[in-house]
Amino acid sequence: MKRITQILFTMLLINILTPFIIAENFKNQNIQKGFIHVIGDKLIDEQGHEIFLRGFAIDPFSYQKFKKASNPYSKEQIFQFNKDKFKYFISEDDIINIRKMGCNVIRKQIHFYDCEIAPYKYDDNILQVFDELIERSYKHGVYVIISLTQAAQNSKQQDNMLAYRGKPLLWTDIEFQKRVIAFMGYMASHFAKNPGVAGYDVVNEPEAPSTKALYSFYSNVINEIRKFDKKHIIILEKAHFNADKCKDNPFGGKYNDTNIMLSLHYYNDANERAKVNPKFVQYDNKEEIQRKMKILLSYPNVKCHPIFVGEFSALWDANEFGLQWTKDTIQLMNKKKMHWTYFGYKNIFGARRGLYSAIKWWRQGITESQKMNLKIEKKQEKLLSTKKNYILNKKVKDILLKGFSRIKG
Repeated sequence: MKRITQILFTMLLINILTPFIIAENFKNQNIQKGFIHVIGDKLIDEQGHEIFLRGFAIDPFSYQKFKKASNPYSKEQIFQFNKDKFKYFISEDDIINIRKMGCNVIRKQIHFYDCEIAPYKYDDNILQVFDELIERSYKHGVYVIISLTQAAQNSKQQDNMLAYRGKPLLWTDIEFQKRVIAFMGYMASHFAKNPGVAGYDVVNEPEAPSTKALYSFYSNVINEIRKFDKKHIIILEKAHFNADKCKDNPFGGKYNDTNIMLSLHYYNDANERAKVNPKFVQYDNKEEIQRKMKILLSYPNVKCHPIFVGEFSALWDANEFGLQWTKDTIQLMNKKKMHWTYFGYKNIFGARRGLYSAIKWWRQGITESQKMNLKIEKKQEKLLSTKKNYILNKKVKDILLKGFSRIKG
């Protein structure tokens, strides 16, 4: 009887202590600290260990803009509004949740249009919002990749349609391009000493008119960033994962910098058919995904760099077809030792994709009165929080958990 009592007591003690042991192990496992850099086709930390960046893209998120002519508020008021709103959109609890899933990176977009107050003059307040995001992420072992968007780099995305009426000024206006490049240098000077930044994703989904134009832009951006920041990785994108349309230099060409990672996005459903009837979207099977990856990785100027898939996901309404594509894509990316961030952590677009999808699009839940008062009301807090306004896709989560568990490749 005494023996049985001892066994039961031991089992009880194990049950009590196990969560704390797991929590402590989780706290210490795979948490890299310090700057990351590229050596060949690998990412290496400051201790010389190879690491793989895998996590979430946490967009979309828009800021209240200073540029609205009717805006009667001070920069300080608008800054506080943006700061509070972002705190609810991606809270520290969200970062802890992301980390517990096994992630070590998030990708966050920064909007050129929002940051540029006037030509060559910028809003430091938005950079400070990023400072806070990086600080609360890095302390939990999660790096941040900063990606530039809303820079008139293409004609199709909504942010460029709203800000620039769909005009691809980055490729047609030399002075505008100089302003974008100058901002990248300014941003690099701000984050140069911050080890929580994994790297700069130079521009989101560029639609350059030619390989020459893309190469010229990227070369100038690299030179500008390196004036202020010698350490951080520079990430160069091509628009999408379409190997059949790749040319000899799908990322522009060879650059005079060794600390470079190449990036692309993979949306098998990014077409009009998906909008009309997402249930019948045709997703690539595993063999087709593998074929495309093989072609892309065969280019001389590609295979010598690490590859980062910054955005990918399937529509929820595609059901098992989308889930299988997601599973196959992650398995193959891990097998090829790619780095990736799933799009997205919280989806507020309206179309159902990502890990959490909003029940109600948060913009529809904010009254004009609340906007004018520039306050985060309880209603907004509920709409922006995970528990109150978002549905978790359990099947997607299970696939992601298996993918993140392969964090070492």
